[in-house]
Amino acid sequence: MDNPKRKRTVNKLSQVSLVNKLVYFKAFDKDISAGTTGTLEQLAQKFEISESLTQEILIYMIDELDCPINYSQSGKTYFYKAEGKLSLGFTPENEC
Repeated sequence: MDNPKRKRTVNKLSQVSLVNKLVYFKAFDKDISAGTTGTLEQLAQKFEISESLTQEILIYMIDELDCPINYSQSGKTYFYKAEGKLSLGFTPENEC
């Protein structure tokens, strides 16, 4: 089960602190951009979290943060379908 499914039975992400969510989003973005996530299981192991929480983070990034994430069966990694980077920091008004 490598593609995150939209069905949510238990929302574990709601139990994660805001600081930890931001850490996960930033780290996942780095690995997705580099094409080094591995499978869902490998990504969960890398961050020492459950597969279900890993799946929820990916779903949140796709649905709520509009990240164009896809999974490569042949490469066994997640990747962005378009060039870009997740930005969660402050942007000065003149750069908006």
